[in-house]
Amino acid sequence: MNWSLNLLKVKGINIKVHLTFVLILIWAAYRWSINTGEGVQGAIFGIVATLLLFFSVTLHELGHSLQAIKFGVRVRDITLMPMGGLAQMDEIPEEPNKELRIALAGPLVNFGIAALLIGIGALLDARALLSLNELYASLGRVSWSGLLAYLTSANLMLGFFGSPVNNGKSRKDVLISE
Repeated sequence: MNWSLNLLKVKGINIKVHLTFVLILIWAAYRWSINTGEGVQGAIFGIVATLLLFFSVTLHELGHSLQAIKFGVRVRDITLMPMGGLAQMDEIPEEPNKELRIALAGPLVNFGIAALLIGIGALLDARALLSLNELYASLGRVSWSGLLAYLTSANLMLGFFGSPVNNGKSRKDVLISE
């Protein structure tokens, strides 16, 4: 994709960030600064929370990609954009079992991250992960428990709703996106 910068390479997959990604960082800084009344601390919190969320998106896309590589599919790159990630693959295997395993790999990564965060929350006695009322109250706060609740919730949502789509492409030059 044009306007993308290479961040790193994992197992031969270039991981890129689209320049428009800066827009979501600006939005996060503004939202957490103004809406919470926390000023600079809120802005920094918003940027850190957004970067951690997109780290989860990157791991999700790597889940799809590494499973695809296991089946001999070439993965050209993963691009992070404000609305999510995009893994660009040359093809999807014709066998339904392999296609299903590629599709499920990304959400399973997010469920694993959520489980890890819930475990950390239990160790730290983070009440936000134990009660829906506490969760709701903490999601809009600039706090470590709020960050933990936000990232756990986001990973669960990515797991439940982050299914791959073919984007109307033929089976060649398939794009997997979240």
